[in-house]
This record gives sequence, structure tokens and C-alpha cells, in this order.
Amino acid sequence: MMFSRPRNPRENEPDALAASATSDLNRVEARSALVIDTGDSLRRSVIGHPKEEGWIVHGIKRAEQALPLLRNVPYQLIVIDSDLPGIGSISFAQLLHNSKQWHTIPLVLITDSPGWSSATEVIEFGAYPVRKSTWADDLTSVLVSLERSRSIFRPKRSRF
Repeated sequence: MMFSRPRNPRENEPDALAASATSDLNRVEARSALVIDTGDSLRRSVIGHPKEEGWIVHGIKRAEQALPLLRNVPYQLIVIDSDLPGIGSISFAQLLHNSKQWHTIPLVLITDSPGWSSATEVIEFGAYPVRKSTWADDLTSVLVSLERSRSIFRPKRSRF
């Protein structure tokens, strides 16, 4: 079996993904989300959930990879795992919370237990907790709740 080669050898790097995403969002008015999870299986599943509703969704493994994307892509939602390596979910939530341009992006935290101390800290920064065992139903509930309370899910024009 032959595999096709990527068009851009750097296409899996955050800067290349950001440029591609910005181009995609400029062509269409769409809702966009970023999923950060080290587990390939869960990340793919979570990505597929909003995609079914017409969202443009990007998935990455580490929070550090999110920074170039956030500078270039106007995300309306970020979903993170509570067990992120590197920056980690607490530091990432704090970075978003303290940022002038990113503090309004809703953050969803996927966790084994919302009562866990690290999860509690992230929730204090305004994250919506979602249990790993029931993430699909919980994420749907969060999205419905956010849509009712805010108009963030209406397509916005990119600033580019």
C-alpha cells in the first residue's frame, strides 16, 4: 500500500497548522475549536464531536503547541485534558484567564474527577468540567449551555 506524502513537510507543526487554519477560516464563516489532549484516541473522538455540528476543529497533543495557533486562529472554544504534560492544564488555564485576547474563550476541562485538586484549580479559572467517562454527553450539555448564555457560537468574521 502506498501513502501519499504531505504537501508541506512542516504541516504538522503548530505554525503551519495556524497558517492553514487562518486560511480556512478566512474562506468560510465557521465556529472553531481547539482540542488539547495527549491521548490520540480521546483527542480524535473529541475532535469528531463538534465536527459533526459543522465546526472547524484542530487537535494537538501539548498546550505549548496552542500558543502559535491562538495568535492566529479566532477559536470560540478550547477543550483540554486535565493531565497535560509541559505547561499543564493549570498553567494553561491561568495563561488564558490572564490574557487580554484569550480570556473570553470558553475552556472545557476533561477530567477523571472534577473534585480532584488540579481540576478544581482549573475550574476556578472558569473552565467547564467534563468527565472522561461521559465526555460526549457532558460536552454536548456544556455547548448547549454556552450557546444559550452567550452568542459566541455564532459565526464571526476573522480579523484577518
